[in-house]
Parts: sequence; structure tokens; C-alpha cells
Amino acid sequence: MADETIRYTSRTHEQIRNDLIALIPSLAPDLTSHGEDEPFIALVDMLAGVADGMHYYLDKQALENYFPTVKLRKNALRLAQLVGYRPRRVVAPSGLINIAVSQPLPYEIFIPAKTQTKTSGGLPITIEEEVYLAAGFSGTKVVPAYQGAMRAYTLTSPGGNDVTLTLPSKNPAEQLFSVTTYDEAWTEYREGEPEDETDRWYHYIEETDESVRVKFLGDIGTTPMSGTPIRVDYMVTNGTRIAASTDISTPDLQVPDGLTVAETADFETAVSYLTLSSQVLEGHRPKETVKQIRYTAPTSFHVRRRAVEEEDYVFLARQVPGVRDVRMAVSDFYTREVVAHVLGEDVSTVSQEVLDKVRDRLNVRNDLTLNVVAQAAGVDPFHCTVEVKAAGGYTDAAATFAAKEAIGDYLETTAVDFGRTLRIGEIYAIANRLKQVDYVNVTELYLDSEAAQLHDISPSDTESVLDIASNLTVTPIVA
Repeated sequence: MADETIRYTSRTHEQIRNDLIALIPSLAPDLTSHGEDEPFIALVDMLAGVADGMHYYLDKQALENYFPTVKLRKNALRLAQLVGYRPRRVVAPSGLINIAVSQPLPYEIFIPAKTQTKTSGGLPITIEEEVYLAAGFSGTKVVPAYQGAMRAYTLTSPGGNDVTLTLPSKNPAEQLFSVTTYDEAWTEYREGEPEDETDRWYHYIEETDESVRVKFLGDIGTTPMSGTPIRVDYMVTNGTRIAASTDISTPDLQVPDGLTVAETADFETAVSYLTLSSQVLEGHRPKETVKQIRYTAPTSFHVRRRAVEEEDYVFLARQVPGVRDVRMAVSDFYTREVVAHVLGEDVSTVSQEVLDKVRDRLNVRNDLTLNVVAQAAGVDPFHCTVEVKAAGGYTDAAATFAAKEAIGDYLETTAVDFGRTLRIGEIYAIANRLKQVDYVNVTELYLDSEAAQLHDISPSDTESVLDIASNLTVTPIVA
């Protein structure tokens, strides 16, 4: 009697056809002629063809379950979610634009952050920072900008343990993305990042249909209460590189409230003096392709689980009481030694007991046989000298006092964060808003008496920390 066991390894049309013909003697012994012209052989051929086609699609579907062979983006996203990997987002081209003022301004101009404008070709441009142009100012200010247009999406929270909203755009840029309720910001939750005193977390999720969702989960934090307005601000970009010297239209600036007819005329005249042009805006990065996800997700998962990235060590170290922040640095590559530079909560000397706890915690939790050494972070103060010109009706003393108070308060509460980059424009923005100040100039911004570039200033040494509020000098501009 013929073997009636089905061989599941038979995949091709020929293999399946031969297996079916081999079953005929046991299942239909009267059919003794197996020639090509027999009608039932034609039926066998047809069934073998159907089975061969089914095997093809089954094989294709099976390949979609593994990173090395996945082809469809929706399946690659499912696999990425399975290992906790979030594909990289769209990055908009960025750079600087020039705001030239042809004549001394008859009235001050304030351009809010995220103001929208366009190139002469119609491409949207977003100015990143707020810009203040004082009355009497002429010359050129250089400000950061992106090629893209801002969008806002709002939703009233239904409440509950799981609040989710789906953005109308599938490709929001990574820059200038924010989630707020009542103008209070929420923090994006990423595995491995340290938690601070707040529990206001949201998740950024790209679904398998490529839609983007913002989700709040009560299991790891709070969710917006029922009736709370949720606002998501994001930027949509064309991904187009902007060449240098490209003309940009003047922003549509609203006349401030409360101006007289003469002041309104001065304001409109001041706006007409503005001429905008771009430097090079570039650096666009599209969403990760399936091939990139296929390679990066397993690697990222492997690395993250072994806690070899700096953010993993920082997360662990911050769990030790008395630790404000940590910077990791490789001390000796050959002995596999890394140093944790530990900063105390009050930016003071860290006790040896705290250093020992950090060292033990990091050594216990890493599994790459790395030797972790913990030592106190050195505090190298930054120095900042600001010159101010008093506005009409105010003395130099009043102007310098107001500027020092405002800048000092700002730095004490904002700029002392460990490792934070300080933009020179922040100092200008704070002082320029004071009614006692007509003009401000930051003449020095340096570390350890060495002159630094007046752009983005951050510690060059991994042991440094910004502490410039106590090293702030404000002096009057002598005519």
C-alpha cells in the first residue's frame, strides 16, 4: 500500500504533483492509467498549481515576521514596536536666516518664536527663536530657522487611564514638536531616559498605517483629566534644501495693542525696513526606510538591553539620592574603564558615600565587564559680561540693576542645568524686554578666562557645569 503520509516539505509544483499521484493507488485503485491525457491528471495538475501558489504567499508572509527578511513597512513597524525601537523621525532642513534692517527703526519690533514666513519660491520657513529689534536698531541679526510650516492640533481629553489622539499629518518633523495642556509642557517618554520630579509623560507612536499618535498612559504617569484641552504643535517640512541668499518674505506681524495712530504708523514703517534672506538651510532626513529599520532596530535593542549608552548609566545614577546628573567618559579603552563624573543636587562637592553608591549601582547593572569609576564633577564657572544703555527717563544705575536682576533670575532657574547649551540670544531677549533698557550688548561670554565664540556656548570639558548666574557682570554703556 502506498505511503499516505503527507510530506509537508514538498513545496514546488512538481513535488506536490508527484505526491498526489502517489496517493492515487490507495485512494482510487480503479484509476490505473496515469497518463498526461487523463482528465483526473489534469485535475491533479490544477490542485498542485494552487498549492504551489499558496506556498509562495505563505513563504512571503513568513518572511515578514523577521527583521532580516521583512519587506513591508507596516510589518517592520510591528517588529520595531515588539523590541521597543522607535524609528527615527523626519528632520527638517535647518540653518540661519538674516534679518537686515536698512534704516534705524522708528519703533521696536518683536517677532515671536515659531513665526511663519516663506521663500520667494513659496517654501515655508519657521523662525525658531523670538527676535527683538529695539527702536533705533539698524544692521543685521542672524537667527536659526527651519524649512517647514508649523501646525497645531487640539483635542479635549475624554479622561481615563488611556488617552490617545491621532495627528492629521503622518510626517511631523522631530524639531519644534511639543505637547501641552494649559501651556504646561509634557515630556516624551523614552525607555532608558531618567525621570525627573514630574510624571507628565506622553508617548510618540508611529502606527503600522504610518499615522502618528500621541498617547498618555496612566500606568506610568498621569493622564490629562476629562475636559482638559490637549495641544500638539508640530512642523511639516518639504525637505527642500534652501540655498544661500534666498529671498524670504517679511513675516505678517500684528500691530501691538494699545498703540496710538502715530505709533502704529511708526511700527508699520519699521516692519517695511526689514529684509529677510537665508543662509544655507540643509540637513533633511526622511523617515527610516524598511531597510534601515531592518538593520537598526535589532542592533538598538541589543545595545539598549546591555545598558552601554550614556543615557542608561545616567538613568541608573540618578536613582541614587543626592545625584543631580552624571557625565560618562572613557578613561582607558584597553582596560575597559569608564568614569562617571557625578554632580550633586546642590552643585556642591559630592560625598564619597554617594560616589560609592553610584559606582556600585552602575557596576552591578552593566553586563559588559566594564569597570566603572565614580568621581565628583568639577565645577568650572562661566563668566558673562553684559553692557546696557538706559532708556529715556531711567538712570544707568536703574538700567543695570534691572538687567542684572532679570538675567540673574533667568540663569538661576533656567541655565544652571548640567551640560546645558546657552544661546547668546537668550541674554539679549531677556534684557531687551526691560523697559529700563534701550540697548544691550553681551561683550564677554567665556570659560576660565578664555575667549569663546558668541554663539552656542557649552562646556568643552565633560566635568564642567554651567554656573554663570553668580559670575554675571552688568555695566552701563558709556556714550
